[in-house]
This record gives sequence, structure tokens and C-alpha cells, in this order.
Amino acid sequence: MLRSLSRLAAVRPLARVQARSFAEEPRSGSSASSSSSSAVRLTFATPYDVVANKESVEWVTVPGSEGVFGIYPDHVPTISELRPGVVSVSRKGVVTKYFIAGGFAIVRKGSTVSISAPEAVPLAYLDANAAKQALDESLRIASTSSSAEDKAAAEIAASVHQAIIHAAGEA
Repeated sequence: MLRSLSRLAAVRPLARVQARSFAEEPRSGSSASSSSSSAVRLTFATPYDVVANKESVEWVTVPGSEGVFGIYPDHVPTISELRPGVVSVSRKGVVTKYFIAGGFAIVRKGSTVSISAPEAVPLAYLDANAAKQALDESLRIASTSSSAEDKAAAEIAASVHQAIIHAAGEA
């Protein structure tokens, strides 16, 4: 793989790394830069459903691997792994919240956002009691299993169930 990347770099130079890590400030004398946008263009999909397809929304928050962050118009381009948690989408002042079990968010120049998640469930559909029972079972398996694979799967399930319980409290 490394050899093939080396050949690619020799044929075509890799993209230049951006030095700035923040959005452009408005130019003096104008309220916004010429490329600014008043909306975020959101695509939010799972393998089974499309929550939003290039839909204009006011803002989105996602549970990034380093913490929850908001995505507003003219957000700096970013790629983030998503952890289990809540994605909030503001459409015309109405905020809709979805629980995701993980995924990725890609913010591109021009206020375009793509969210890919294995599942997206409206918070109203979450059952905190069922999640608590599943959490107890996952913790039991994690503490009693002799298989490293079973322990790892149970620990992952436990973290997802904890996130569901927390998200159900936001519903």
C-alpha cells in the first residue's frame, strides 16, 4: 500500500495541507465574505435511510470523538469520527434530535456537511428502561466472559447503552 501511495505522489502531488484551522473573518467594510453562506447544506444517511438529502438547515451538532461540536454556516472544513450520542438538526427554528451509535461527519468548504452513521433513531423512539436492562447484561458479560472478543463486544455494547440512557434523558 505504501509503495502505491509513493507512486501516486510521484505522479500527482498530494493536496496542500491547510495552515489555518479557523473560519475566515468577514472583510472590513462588509458584513460577510463573498463566499459566506446563510445555511448548512446537510446530507445525513444510514445504510437503511436518508434523514436529510442536501437539505438546507440552520445548524447541526454532532458527538465528535473529542466532544460535541456545532456546525454552522462557514464552518472550517473538518473530518470527525463520531461516538455514540445525539445529532441535533435545526430546521426553521425546530430542533430534531437523533441518536446515533457512531459514524463520521465531514464538513466541506461552502457549508456542506455529510453525516454517515450505522443507525439514526429519533430520540422519541428510545426506551431508557430497555437500555438499562441491556446495559446490565452487557456489564455482566464483560465481567464474567473468559473470551477477550466477548469482553470487547460487551464493553462496546455497554458504552452504546450508556449513551442511549443519556440521550433518552434529552427526549
